[in-house]
Order: sequence, then C-alpha cells, then structure tokens
Amino acid sequence: MSDTQDGVTRLDQALARVSAMLGLAGSLFIIATFVLQPRLRRPMNRLLFYTSLGNLFLDTFYFVSVWGIPKPGGSMHLCRTQGFMIQIFSLSPSLWTTSMAINVYLIVFRKFTTLELKRLEPWYTSINYGIPLAIAFVFLMLDVAPSQKAIYGPATLWCWIDSKWQWMRMAFTFGPIWVLMLVCFVLFIITGMKIVLQALELRRGGYGFDDPVTVLQVGTPFVPPTHVIRFTEVQVTESFSKIEDPKLQMATTTTSPEAPEERGNESQTPAGANRIYMMLHDGNPQPTVTHFHAALNPLQGLLDAIIYVAMSWPQCQAIFRDTSESIHKKIERRRRRRENARNFYG
Repeated sequence: MSDTQDGVTRLDQALARVSAMLGLAGSLFIIATFVLQPRLRRPMNRLLFYTSLGNLFLDTFYFVSVWGIPKPGGSMHLCRTQGFMIQIFSLSPSLWTTSMAINVYLIVFRKFTTLELKRLEPWYTSINYGIPLAIAFVFLMLDVAPSQKAIYGPATLWCWIDSKWQWMRMAFTFGPIWVLMLVCFVLFIITGMKIVLQALELRRGGYGFDDPVTVLQVGTPFVPPTHVIRFTEVQVTESFSKIEDPKLQMATTTTSPEAPEERGNESQTPAGANRIYMMLHDGNPQPTVTHFHAALNPLQGLLDAIIYVAMSWPQCQAIFRDTSESIHKKIERRRRRRENARNFYG
C-alpha cells in the first residue's frame, strides 16, 4: 500500500477533520481571549498566542486532509501548498515549547523579569517561524525546479514530504522535534531540581508559601530586592510575598503534570512512530498507529487551549464571574425597564 488516498480509511479522514476542527476552535479561543482580555496577556500566554497563529494554518490544512492529494494526472498546486504549510507549522510548535522551557530556565536561574522576557519574543518569533519557513521554502524550490525532485507529495493522510523522501521527514521534522523534546526535558529537570532545593531551604528557614500574595502585572520592569518570586504551574506570571531576610531572596517555582514541554510534542509521537513503521515496511502504514496519527496530530490547538486555561485559571474564573455579573445586570435592567413601562402605561 502506498501513501495515496486509497490507503486511507474513511475513519482516518473523519478523525483528522474532527480533530482539526477542535484544534481550530482551541486556537481561535486563545487568540480571541488574548486579544479581548488584557488580564490574560502574560508572558507564557503570549508565547501560546504566537504559536496559535501558526496552528490556525496548520489545522486548516489538516482539515483539507486527502482532498489535497491529486488524482492521477491532476494538478499538484493544492498538494504542494498543503505540504509547504504543514512542513512550516508542524515544526514550529516544538520550537515554541522550547522557548517556554528557556523562559522558565531564565526566570529560575537568571532572575529575568517580564520586561526582559518580552524583549526575547522578537527573537523567538524570528527563529520559531523563520527556520521552518526556510526549510519548507528550500523544499518548495526543489519541488518546482526543472529537475522536479517532487519533494511534496502524498503522505497517507494529507500532502507533505513525499513517501520516497522518508529520510527527509526524519532529518528535518521528527529528528529536530525529538531533539527539542530532549532539550525541554533537560531544562525542566534542572529547573525542577533548583525549585525543590529552594523550597526546602525556605521551609528550613521557617518561611511558608501560605502568606497573601500580591500579583505583579505583566510588564513590570523590576522586582523589589527584598521579595521572593513565585511561579505556579510553570507560569511566568510574577508574584511576591515580603520576607525580611535578604539571604533568602531566591526564585521558587512549582511544576505540574501539565508542564509546557508536554504539550508541544505529544501530538507528534504517533506521527513519528507511524513514519518509522512505514520506513521499515516499504511505505505501508500501520492501521492502529495511523488512527492515532489522524486523531492526535491536528489537536495541537486544543492542547494549547487546555494548557492556556490551566495556567490562567484564576484569571479565567475572574473573567467568567465578571461576564456573568454583567449579563445578570443587563437582564435586571431590562426587567426593570419593562416593569416601569407597564406601571407608566397602567
């Protein structure tokens, strides 16, 4: 079986399109709430916002699915465009996840403030979208060159790097993703160890974490020198509680199972497993792994939205409460106007 539409079941197509719609909904949720709600514009959320812009394109072309695969003798324009866009935006989420891991490292070890982190974002954007764009563009030039290397072509569930270039898939997509996964893992391990040691030292000194905490707004250029910085759920929102001993001025952080390094790479695991299986079996996909590939790959936007809400849960609760109160007040005002009108006209 080759990487053609005939090798894809209706179940795979349905899974890919449903997952793509969920991913699109998640990305649109992040973008809309980030733009409309200033209290959500925190450093880590900004990185999720940037990656969601790319996920919009990625999930759109995942939704196209096998529609992009041309019939024999048909035009390659849609297939080539689909492959080009998927190549760009399938690598960039892992780069953004690495950026989040770097931010956490800089906060814990270098005591970076939100303003300093914000200055890094143009560099992150240039690298995280620029490098995948350069790779995809080179492939496109080879694809349309007179030699007609045909880099982009059918890839089981959609158009991407053609199955005859399996080594390119590994070298330019899955290989870098796995390396970035390892980098994130190492960064979070060393920061986690630092956090635990600092927490133990604070507790030995008689300082707990149950005191009231004042939240600094995003963009605060400095932290007072006698305050401790606390980060929860691997967030980059800064908060502080007053302590009297300058020797205990240190950053503390707690991590959780939803740490950002998880969300950028989980959806790529079935894809990588499927491609390795196909390399070892003459291009024949494994049906069960293909089902997982179709269901999980387009879910990036939804996974991002879940992490986004989890890291911003207090702000989301406040927004929901304010919105509910606003709706209730509008309903109450309309009810009173109707009652006044009835009383006026008898």
